[in-house]
Amino acid sequence: MITWPQRLTTDLSMERVVLFIGSGVSRNSLGKDGKTRPKTWHLFLEEAAKQRGIIDKIKPYLEARDYLTALDVLRYGMRQEDYAALLRQEYQEPAYEPAAIHDAIYRLNCKIVLTPNFDKIYDVFVGGKSRGTIDVKEYHCPEIAEFIRGDRQVVIKVHGSVDAHKQMIFGRKDYAKARVEHSHFYDVLKALILTHTFLFIGCGIDDPDIRLVLEDLNFGSVGSRGHYFIAAKDTINQDMKNVLADTMNLKIIEYDFDPKIQDHSALTTSIQELATSLGL
Repeated sequence: MITWPQRLTTDLSMERVVLFIGSGVSRNSLGKDGKTRPKTWHLFLEEAAKQRGIIDKIKPYLEARDYLTALDVLRYGMRQEDYAALLRQEYQEPAYEPAAIHDAIYRLNCKIVLTPNFDKIYDVFVGGKSRGTIDVKEYHCPEIAEFIRGDRQVVIKVHGSVDAHKQMIFGRKDYAKARVEHSHFYDVLKALILTHTFLFIGCGIDDPDIRLVLEDLNFGSVGSRGHYFIAAKDTINQDMKNVLADTMNLKIIEYDFDPKIQDHSALTTSIQELATSLGL
């Protein structure tokens, strides 16, 4: 189980923590068929490219883990309606059910939850659990700062939602456009970094959406507190840990993980125990 840092538990009890939940959280969910799980970036792009006969164009970018460029290449060869259908097929139509980890995260009772996930698994879950008292907003909402400063809990989808595919940040072009047209949102993110402790759950250092956030925001800003990144044991080497600590003020928290059976249940259990220890 995870031994949680005292500073983090103190910040949680003082409601000074912002949760950032990535695709690893969604991977715990199953679709209505009882077997489908949300795909990784790599698998999603690879299968979509094979279906459209352009895998040779995409493969070099997949091998280089340049998923953002791979996505743009894939999208340029598709009609808008086909692209929209592809996204719905992956993120909406399977009707993913929430998993135990979603409830564990909800129990932490954090006022602000950020997520780059396009799916609506956590959104729908907290909507029902809270009886509609938790707001869900996307990065392009002009009143985003008001919701963050308000007295209600809020889930912010930092890259948009499958509901509005034209406003999803899902490639290099999207990201560049968003930084210009919605600069106020990135100002809000930077303010949160300086005033709150971030806890990253279900994220991968190599995931492009996470790398964009880590690289764009200056975690080493003068006056900022340290932030925490949960990772499976032995998946991030010591050299990388040192780099993350020195350049991003990011501390790694590890949980036990058996790669042979891909069992991440220790993460869910640890978050549940954290919530219980905080009296939540």
